[in-house]
Amino acid sequence: MTKHWTLFFAFLIPLFIFSCNSSSENPFSKNSETEAKESEIAHLDTIPILLKSNDKMQFDKKEIVVYHGQTVALTLEHVGT
Repeated sequence: MTKHWTLFFAFLIPLFIFSCNSSSENPFSKNSETEAKESEIAHLDTIPILLKSNDKMQFDKKEIVVYHGQTVALTLEHVGT
């Protein structure tokens, strides 16, 4: 029984060590381009958004940023056949 626990921990500990990424880059951090776009739309009362999709219902945007109190003018455009 002890042999099973030893093997279990022998694989578990390296898994935890290698899964902890020591990279200082945050995938959710904002770059200067994103911050500039957000500052442009932050003061608008109405946000115009053009969302394009194809026949497979795949959209050209993965995220839409809207601030509290803003009105959204959403335009859906089909670009398929």
